[in-house]
Amino acid sequence: MRNFVEFVCDKYDVEHTVSNGVDYLLNKIEEATSSITASTCIGNEYIKPPRKCVIKLIERNIERGHSGHEENNIIATEIINAGYRNKDIHFIFESIYNEAGADWGWYTSNPNTAGRQIEQIRSKALNRYSKDKLIQIGVCTEKCGCP
Repeated sequence: MRNFVEFVCDKYDVEHTVSNGVDYLLNKIEEATSSITASTCIGNEYIKPPRKCVIKLIERNIERGHSGHEENNIIATEIINAGYRNKDIHFIFESIYNEAGADWGWYTSNPNTAGRQIEQIRSKALNRYSKDKLIQIGVCTEKCGCP
């Protein structure tokens, strides 16, 4: 399957690397061959709503006006896996940093264009952080109730 997807990528001049997930490449092929624009590479069966502890992290970082790199990764993987579109992701990160987008990686000046970090997470089809990892980092607790 992978070889066939790479063959089609080559046929339609879709750039790809070995770290790109098949779902991501299929969406890029779809974009290259039709007028439909894919907003995310996560299939419906994998979309999960954001967990309360990550929503609290987002709210806390908006209040602080800052978010660390690992916190951004937690937020990004959570909202990508929840099926958020570029505009929603842009809004969240712009709200955290309270400044217009540039080439910071998480969002750009165009709300319809994902930042570099968001594209990388999508291209690698990364899953959201496990509850154990969120507890280890201090974002979640055993009593949180999130999955």
